[in-house]
Amino acid sequence: MQPNLFLQFRLIVNGFREFLSLLIFPFTVVLLFSPSSIFAQQDNTFKIGVVGPDHTTTYNQNIWTGVKKPAPYNAFYSSAFGVFSEDGVNFERSYYPDLYISQDDFSNFITLLVNHNISLIDNNEGWFKAIPGNPSTGILVTPLGQNVYDMSSSYPTHVNNAIYNYDALYSNVYNLPTLQNNIFGHILAGESNYYHWIVHNEWPSVYPDFYSNPSGTINNYTFCEVPPRKLNSAFLHFQPLANSLNQYLLQVQAVHGCSISNSTTDAEGIYSVSEYLKIGNRGNVFIEGSYFQKQWEIWYQPTFPSHIDYLGKFKSIDYSKQYYEYILAEIDVSYLDGQDYMWLSNPNIKNANHLWFQTYTSIIHGVSGVLFWGIYDSYNTTLQTDINAKNAFNVNVVSNNNFQFANFSEVYKNCISNLTKELRYLSEKGFLSFDDRSIVCTKTASLSPDPNCILESSLNYLPATVSGLAARDLYTVLNNSSSTIYTNYHRTEDFGIRYTIRTNGSEVIIIASNPNPYSVFNVDFNFNNSANPIIRNSTSMEMLFEDPLDNVVTDLNYKENRNWISRANFIANMGNTSVLDGLMRKYTIPYQSPTNKTISISFGPFDVHIMKFVGPSTSYSELWQRDWSNNGSGNIQYWGLSDIDKRISGDFNGDAASEILNIQSLDNLAWSSLIGYNETSGQLNTWLWCNNDWEGIGTISNWSIKSYDKYYSGDFNGDNKDELLCIQSLNQNGKAALLSYNQSTNHFNPWLWCNSEHEGLGVIKWWGISAADKYIIGDYNGDSKDELLCIQGQTLNNWAALIGYNQSTNLFDNWLWCNNDHEGLNAILWWTINSPDKYYSGDFNGDGMDELLCISAQDQNNWAALIGYNQSTNLFSSWLWCNNGSNTISTWTINSLDNYTVGDFNQDGKDDLMCIQDGTNGTHSKLFTFSNGSWSLIWQDSDNKIHDWPVSNSGGNDATYLTFNRKIDENEELPCLLAFREFGCNKYLSSLYHYNPSKTSYIDDNQSKNESTSSTEIIIYPNPTSSSLYLAIPFNNDCEVTFFNSFGSLVKRETIFDRVSQIDLSDLPDGIYYVKINFNQQTTTKKVVVAR
Repeated sequence: MQPNLFLQFRLIVNGFREFLSLLIFPFTVVLLFSPSSIFAQQDNTFKIGVVGPDHTTTYNQNIWTGVKKPAPYNAFYSSAFGVFSEDGVNFERSYYPDLYISQDDFSNFITLLVNHNISLIDNNEGWFKAIPGNPSTGILVTPLGQNVYDMSSSYPTHVNNAIYNYDALYSNVYNLPTLQNNIFGHILAGESNYYHWIVHNEWPSVYPDFYSNPSGTINNYTFCEVPPRKLNSAFLHFQPLANSLNQYLLQVQAVHGCSISNSTTDAEGIYSVSEYLKIGNRGNVFIEGSYFQKQWEIWYQPTFPSHIDYLGKFKSIDYSKQYYEYILAEIDVSYLDGQDYMWLSNPNIKNANHLWFQTYTSIIHGVSGVLFWGIYDSYNTTLQTDINAKNAFNVNVVSNNNFQFANFSEVYKNCISNLTKELRYLSEKGFLSFDDRSIVCTKTASLSPDPNCILESSLNYLPATVSGLAARDLYTVLNNSSSTIYTNYHRTEDFGIRYTIRTNGSEVIIIASNPNPYSVFNVDFNFNNSANPIIRNSTSMEMLFEDPLDNVVTDLNYKENRNWISRANFIANMGNTSVLDGLMRKYTIPYQSPTNKTISISFGPFDVHIMKFVGPSTSYSELWQRDWSNNGSGNIQYWGLSDIDKRISGDFNGDAASEILNIQSLDNLAWSSLIGYNETSGQLNTWLWCNNDWEGIGTISNWSIKSYDKYYSGDFNGDNKDELLCIQSLNQNGKAALLSYNQSTNHFNPWLWCNSEHEGLGVIKWWGISAADKYIIGDYNGDSKDELLCIQGQTLNNWAALIGYNQSTNLFDNWLWCNNDHEGLNAILWWTINSPDKYYSGDFNGDGMDELLCISAQDQNNWAALIGYNQSTNLFSSWLWCNNGSNTISTWTINSLDNYTVGDFNQDGKDDLMCIQDGTNGTHSKLFTFSNGSWSLIWQDSDNKIHDWPVSNSGGNDATYLTFNRKIDENEELPCLLAFREFGCNKYLSSLYHYNPSKTSYIDDNQSKNESTSSTEIIIYPNPTSSSLYLAIPFNNDCEVTFFNSFGSLVKRETIFDRVSQIDLSDLPDGIYYVKINFNQQTTTKKVVVAR
């Protein structure tokens, strides 16, 4: 977690509980969901949708079956969706089905959407029926009502008529193979708390959809609300039906003129929006549907019941994240004659800043899509004509040329069309994806000061006065305010610039918006502290969708031209963003200097800027490949990385893959989490456990976390999963315990063993715990269980002991070896123990047992040795290798700042040693394997990088590394290198890499890097082959041959002894393989094709 100078909040949301707790402590804001609350099936495509029942549901019946149809109609669009889809719309929120559409007609309408690659969100809201009373007595609706899903005949006819048979839709329409994948989901609740009178506008055939407020009647029309418990039941009913078709259930709620928890001033009678969000059976996606927008003057006027400041929409989005992870924003694009609130004070402005502002600010606040409500105002030749004629337009037969772009309104052509094209471009570039890797960082108004250290305090750039009014803190109106004048009573929040930084993995953009109805000048964006490597390597920025002439900001000006590309060019190159990059309007913004990545930007009222970071093109070695990165966000999933974290890699749940256990180094209120790698999505984002979900912060099971604790993973009891060994690093009375993770309940069980319950505090068996101890976990005796090697790290008379865990007694009671019983204190065989020593365990020689690698980490004359344990004599008696004080390991010069990581990175069945030089002057890294009594170089970097990971600290702090195993199939692990580095503003970059031996060229210590040996003297034939391969080598020495598949996985190993040998490949499936031939401490690689 990231330290911060201010008290901030961290939130936990459990999928089956209500809002659990709001805990205050000095760390960064992180929103957490338990795994059950995350709907993993949601795709990452940004939703660009339209909402409106009129012309969007009208089509020419002669040509409806496609976007266009052959003669005589091939020149015409069949519906408005022809234009919408070209402009980037990929979703339609329909008010279908209603009472008057048959299942066949509804299927035809969905087919129309399929033909335009547009997905459907339809309306399933009519399941709730208030039970009619007796109109003659004035009692129109009884107090509760009933849920009806299937037009059951047990209900009165006039109620029955108002019910669509939703169950039948799942079996007759939603499941049709040609339609199923284009149906995104179904809305079960639309503004359920808002007063609605009989939804279909009919009387006296009363069939209200909502629960009545008895006092809410006008002219005998009843206004009603849906009880939240009824909505809860409806979600419970429809969830299995929707899940079986991989379709989603949605809820829409809007906050109109009151707080999200207020039920009295929003034309509501009983229920608040928050009550609908808190139900136990929620949907998969939430639509925030507040529509109110404001113009300049309204900011400074008393409020009325029907208004609230425009920032309320974004506050509602933030609030909703407690209950839904996926949120869409509905944005009003309707036009009401004489009402200029949507398009500010001038409807003739070519581009409405407020439309751009609402859309992009919703994205800044984390929505996964936007839906434009009231799109029916977009059609026809002019706005006025549309307003006057739109009702007459909604007919089944229209002119063949009725749906041409030229017939759309000026508002649509100049505003909505340009905006949706922007969104489509950004979405296709991958910038609007909302997975963990895409969002680098974000600042909203609730986060002040800037947690990313990009913007200074808004006090330094917001104007002190605007038109004579103090505006540094924008005094917004508050509902039910007792004051009607402009006073500090109305002060609500910091109104500084908001932004989000997004990446597609190879490019990075920033979206920034000004939430003020006045201009803000010369805002400095400082990117010098960023942990994102693309930003760190950038040399300038590009302003997208604009040119310099349109970016001149005056006191109150609005943008007048957002037409960033001709429609013809956009349509001709849809899906080809590289071409669009060259055709679009944009201009370059230089940094202040090559060493100062700062730019100064001005914003008009409600202005939005989208800027891309630009730098030199780069290419990286393919010998290491990146599997995942947090792109400098500072987080892994919901965990905020910090320098107080302790990170432990291990297979805690027994799935044959590593998880990362994070533990804060605190004495009180320490958080802890367990996160796994998702092979399907390629992300380190499987949130398995968090102590706040279970035992509470400050503990892991019944272990109390302390800042001086040490933690280790190892399979001590032989159950094929790692346990967590916790040791208090104290000089006396140190506690120790062994914990096991329960994969069935997804939390850590009470401990398997604790010294306080057996041998007593301060000891493990007979080992006396002290603060300077070093513990090295490994299977030294080859019994398929890990042992605990304890080494004192003092100056003199250091003890060392090897202790095994007994799964029968659940005790560390196997005292296997102690130096005092054999070679004497201060020694392990012939190795002299010193306090700066570093120790590593690994099966370096492939004998099925771990060896102990000892490295003296001083400034010069460093020794290193490899020692094996003899299970027959129970002694560390195998002196396998020693550098004799040469200060080297093969060609590696030992330095006190070196990082060493052990793992079978080249997948040859033996552990390798990864050596990385750290610090400001770190310049190289190498990978070694141990064979025939010596270390051989497998790989070394050629550009001071491990793929794109800089070896030097590159302006950040020194890095740390862990071995992390992926599970790439049922029987195979892929050892990876998990790297961490902290940059400014406490932001961490973390990335995961694997070594790809199929790309390896032979590297000789006396040759330049990446120089390959000649392989013409080695012959393999036939190639391609169907069953066997002959290998001819020009010498008689033994030769090791390994085969790797195209994914870099080891699939076969052979040792040959003759100049010509036959190798059976009948057990390998068809495909491309890389044959790695090791001979005379040299290596060459050849490609072989197996084809039958």
